[in-house]
Amino acid sequence: MWRFRSPRAIYFGRGSIKYLEGLEGKRAFVVTDPILKQLGIVDRVVEKLGKAGLEVRVFAEVEPNPSKETVERGAVQMREFEPDWIVGLGGGSSMDAAKAMWVFYERPDWTWKNLMVPGAKPGLRKKARLITIPTTSGTGSDVTWAFIITDTQAQRKMAFASSEVVADTVVLDAALAQKMPPRVTVDTGLDALTHAIESFVATLRSDFVDGLALRSAEMVMRWLPKAAANGNDLEAREHMHNAATIAGLAIGSSNVALAHALGHSLGATLHVTHGRSVGLLHPYVIQFNRRKKPVADLYGEVAYHLRVGETAEDLVSALRGLMKRVESPLALKEFIPRDDFDRSLAALAEKAQSDPCTLTNPVTPKPEEYPKLFQYAYEGKDVDF
Repeated sequence: MWRFRSPRAIYFGRGSIKYLEGLEGKRAFVVTDPILKQLGIVDRVVEKLGKAGLEVRVFAEVEPNPSKETVERGAVQMREFEPDWIVGLGGGSSMDAAKAMWVFYERPDWTWKNLMVPGAKPGLRKKARLITIPTTSGTGSDVTWAFIITDTQAQRKMAFASSEVVADTVVLDAALAQKMPPRVTVDTGLDALTHAIESFVATLRSDFVDGLALRSAEMVMRWLPKAAANGNDLEAREHMHNAATIAGLAIGSSNVALAHALGHSLGATLHVTHGRSVGLLHPYVIQFNRRKKPVADLYGEVAYHLRVGETAEDLVSALRGLMKRVESPLALKEFIPRDDFDRSLAALAEKAQSDPCTLTNPVTPKPEEYPKLFQYAYEGKDVDF
């Protein structure tokens, strides 16, 4: 039996942040990062919540790749404030942190071990509901049932999943993404593109996912260069914002795959941003997966839909062409020192192999192939094994 997961409502279009003015409740707890606070975006959201008559507290301490410690601090503040609305405002880090804090707010008796149980059911919504407001266009966390938290001591990203953490309401206002710098625009956009394509080939793909995956991939290929070149192009921003969420809906009912397993490991070990990690590694994963003909045919179908050819290699060429156009690196050696890479290779391979995203990759790598994939991605070599 299959299940399609989505929020109860998605408000989108310019000015959709105005939805917050009609929110019914007593207290809202906003989870965000210090940069958005400095940019004034948090103040805009707080103003709208104030017009709804809500008392608001802001937790603006979320770092990139949010840690267990940050989540625990936020959960303590939530329990003190007792909100009936939780607002995850920002990129994937803030929205993932908000989901995790929400669980520990409603279930103070739970530990991280409880969350490690596949399909955990904490029994949420007895105290609060969740609104997600993305300010980047790529993570998909606004609509998914997964969240990633970093164990800083183990230098490992921990993936959690529960259908209960899917947001009640999503607000997609592209104006909130206008201040994204070009590098963040590119990195998050490549993340969205990877979501779209991986959801189309993952082992959990279905008819309900395929259309979302293909359409969002098409939108990113068309609009990412424009959004990166001119952040004030609101048409490009709006299409990218929508594409990211559409791709998020696709992975929410399919999954991501090997590019994310490798990317999670790279981010946790060498502190590369998530979007840059998965975007760079994705073409190498496509070359690895094409060894299986039905999978190669699926990649060919994506290439055909994008009008870039009919084969997996055509798709790889198109992705790399896009990456060159938006000035994103194609090989790890472009920004990671050789000594750092060599010293970390064993840990990179071990963490990737144990990542749950490998389970939905259409081809299962052998243990010795994980370090080889990283080595090929470091050198920029086409995968030939």
